[in-house]
Amino acid sequence: MNTRRSVTVGACMLVLGIAAMDNAFAQSGGNSADQSDPLPAIDDVAISPDGQTMAYVLQHEGQPHLAIDDLSGGKVLVPPIENLEFRWLRWANNDRLVFALQFPAKRGFAETQETRLLGIDKDGANVVSIIKNATRVELGSHISVDVAPPQIQDDVIDWLPDDPDHILISLDADHDDRNEVRRVDVNSGQYDTVQVGLPGIQHHVADHNDEVRFGWGLRRDNRVAWYKRSDGDWVNVSNADWWLEGFMPVAFDDEADVALLQGPGENGRLCIRRANLVTGELLETVFKHDAADVDGIILEPNTRRAIGFRYTDKFQREQFSDEQMSALQRTIATALPDAASQIASWSRNRRQLIVFVESVDDSGAFYLWDRDMKSFELLGKKISGS
Repeated sequence: MNTRRSVTVGACMLVLGIAAMDNAFAQSGGNSADQSDPLPAIDDVAISPDGQTMAYVLQHEGQPHLAIDDLSGGKVLVPPIENLEFRWLRWANNDRLVFALQFPAKRGFAETQETRLLGIDKDGANVVSIIKNATRVELGSHISVDVAPPQIQDDVIDWLPDDPDHILISLDADHDDRNEVRRVDVNSGQYDTVQVGLPGIQHHVADHNDEVRFGWGLRRDNRVAWYKRSDGDWVNVSNADWWLEGFMPVAFDDEADVALLQGPGENGRLCIRRANLVTGELLETVFKHDAADVDGIILEPNTRRAIGFRYTDKFQREQFSDEQMSALQRTIATALPDAASQIASWSRNRRQLIVFVESVDDSGAFYLWDRDMKSFELLGKKISGS
């Protein structure tokens, strides 16, 4: 990986404190990554849907950079931005990467943690802040002005696989403690509001048909929940038994009004159960582990259907219900019997996979398994402490 040509993309700047990102990067060529280190320190590795480009956080010259690596040659480096940390990254489509930044700030006298969401082309061009500020018309005026930017901007609830230039984001752009949901263009930041805010709702869940179906949050220190039934009506389910027992919808089933809920199992461990949200009936357990909590489900990027779950013992592990992914996981486990492994990212056709491997004596490394090339390439060690 280190033998590929590298270019560096100039830094983006915060303007006016927490107000906005500068949406222009200055690109210059010829600055190569450190070729003397044969094993770079990296993290959060993601493969593009077509399997031709990787993105990851690279520890370079003592600082985390965003790296975009064309597997046929060429690399883009985005340097660190002062006081901001890379939070996560993901490919929206073959050509466009979305990444989140986080940083501490102040709003009035209150200290806050803020996130910002940016998009960048795979060649380092067209870097924009994806979230646009809401606007309002001042009382007694016809002039529209921007309000302060939303504090949390990276709550992507749906990557819209059938509409790869857009994503669904839950955010409170007008600061009324009611998150709305926007359908946002990852290239320009232009958006439509697809779900208005509901009382006390700060989080949303979408189904595999890309429709917002559930919202939850706090209102006057009380946990509240709203559910959108299959007939399109929103109902308050804050007093439903399953909600009061600590269950939370994390995905939806093909059957109308049936969701997958994360909550307490019979053995006291968190599990995933099916439930009918209209009748309130808890159905069968879908995912569970006898000795560990289920940390969350794994969604197939193409369909947004649940294909497995993650849990943690000494290491974070995954278990797939999808037959092909389970077979791929078994192949890795057979080849590396003394290590814990995860399939961290995969291409749309599952021919290129990013595999993370760790053990008691090793903090972990990332590999590119190219099933077409029949290769298993070591990409780098996990950044220490990340």
